[in-house]
Amino acid sequence: MGSYPAAALKDHNGAEIYLACGHDKAGALQQCQVESEFPSGHGFGAAALSLAPKYRLNPHSKAMGLRVVRVPMFFPGLGANPPVRSLVFKPSTGRFARTAPAGPYWPELALRVGIGGSAQIDCRVADGGRLTDCRLINQTSIDIYFGQSAMKMASAGWMIAGPKPDGIEEPTDGYWRFEVIYPRKTLADAG
Repeated sequence: MGSYPAAALKDHNGAEIYLACGHDKAGALQQCQVESEFPSGHGFGAAALSLAPKYRLNPHSKAMGLRVVRVPMFFPGLGANPPVRSLVFKPSTGRFARTAPAGPYWPELALRVGIGGSAQIDCRVADGGRLTDCRLINQTSIDIYFGQSAMKMASAGWMIAGPKPDGIEEPTDGYWRFEVIYPRKTLADAG
């Protein structure tokens, strides 16, 4: 918890980071640089760099033969558990018909290796069910980009909030929890 960026902790943000690191003969990570940070601007890259010295490669792994290794890190969103609300997706047509519900936002790597997963995001709901102020909370398989896909679908309007559940009060901070499920598909399924 000490490495979690204070502003992100306050806002309940989560993030996925990829570091590019060298390593010594014992597998200790060295000279790491932030390769990517999603979302950026919340201090997660610096937090990941501060944690890197605590990690070691398995001395028997193939990664030991590489000069530079790619290290994924995920910081889950922390804090409140807002009420859950369903999603409505745009229809996937044409070449994206087989990748419903994510359409063009389906993580390509997931299709190549034929795995499914999920992502949880917290968003406010604007007029017409539009999702705003979204933050990544959790995801399966960090190296598959399910979280980035869910965030892109929300920002592009590819998915909107379903009806407000009966008997559930509007959250005081306006945030609802949405879960995006990616069923197992392959490139052959996608067309």
